[in-house]
Amino acid sequence: MLKVLIVEDEQYIAQGLSMLIDWESCGYEIAGTVYNGQDAIDFLQDTQVDLILSDIKMPVMDGITLLKRIREEEISEAFFVILSGYGDFAYAQQAIKYKCTDYILKPIQRQQLYSLLEKVSTLYKKQKRKEIEQKKMGRAYFVRYIQALLLGRGDEEALVYVNKKLSFSDRIRYIHMELEDEEHSLEFQKMRTYQKAVYQNCKAYLGTEKEDLVFMDIVGRKEWLDIGFLYDVSIAHEFGMEEEEYLRSFLGNISQDLPIQVRSYVGDTVSSVKDISESFRTAILARSFHVFQVDKNILYYSEEKTEAGGKIINKASIE
Repeated sequence: MLKVLIVEDEQYIAQGLSMLIDWESCGYEIAGTVYNGQDAIDFLQDTQVDLILSDIKMPVMDGITLLKRIREEEISEAFFVILSGYGDFAYAQQAIKYKCTDYILKPIQRQQLYSLLEKVSTLYKKQKRKEIEQKKMGRAYFVRYIQALLLGRGDEEALVYVNKKLSFSDRIRYIHMELEDEEHSLEFQKMRTYQKAVYQNCKAYLGTEKEDLVFMDIVGRKEWLDIGFLYDVSIAHEFGMEEEEYLRSFLGNISQDLPIQVRSYVGDTVSSVKDISESFRTAILARSFHVFQVDKNILYYSEEKTEAGGKIINKASIE
């Protein structure tokens, strides 16, 4: 339901407007009714709406001043419609420069209101589609810059973009995750489907604020079925957990109810995203230790780089 705020100083008009049509059947609900512009400002501080229907001439603050303040102070992105008397047309014209969506002449007719709501619904859907496309575009840029930084090819532009989008503590790691079919009975396309499911589970577990920390196919080798996690130590602390406790919870949740295992390879900690390529490199190196630790599903490079006999494995030979 789209939420509507009615701003009208004449109470009988406000009540009549709320009863003129079946708002719910049109996909709307009346979120509130106020009687001047200042009350509308106060209302919007606590409650966001999608459509504001406002009279022009009101005490305390008129409709044009209300619209001007809403836009200049970025109080709301709601569609704004002026309720105008015949003598107020010149005022209504002023509202155009403040992104006024439309105006309706009083007395308001039922069909006029239906047409207006249909128009606003169409604009709302178009706006949401645009926002989704912009988000996808922003995500594509972000992944491209992250990949460049992970591979050690990132420049200042990539660093600024990533730091602007996300904030990091001084302890971050790259965690490389892969799907495994222990029975080796699943076809690649089926595993690919499970990879996408695990990726979505990762985003759901992290929540909308941190979902950009996970990526698919960042290595560029589709047969690896990899998912990357740009892990910040502060995430575990937010849950009151130690790092490994959090990672075990994370891995358990993202693969729950799926017939596959997710194995993770944890790179070394670095102090800044500009050095994340070192953590990425060591996470991929940790993958080489799987043959020595087949019973582990979390392998830390810093712990596994020494062979059973105590000899340090030559990194160059692994690479």
